[in-house]
Amino acid sequence: MERAVSLARTLHIEARELEGEDRAAALVEFARTHKVTHIFVARPKYSGLRAFTGQNLVHRIVRMAKEMEVIVVADRR
Repeated sequence: MERAVSLARTLHIEARELEGEDRAAALVEFARTHKVTHIFVARPKYSGLRAFTGQNLVHRIVRMAKEMEVIVVADRR
């Protein structure tokens, strides 16, 4: 989380830490409530069956946030 907050500050983007049982739902609900139009997420590390079933966090956010632009950012390490 610290890298994400640092990157957000560098880009002058507001960053918040959210809590919830369902992380994708919490993020999308927060975005809707605050009229967010763009969501930036890190590209998922594909592993196991989740990669093929579309059940990872990023895929769920994209499916749920149909009215928002979801930008998937590559890890540049």
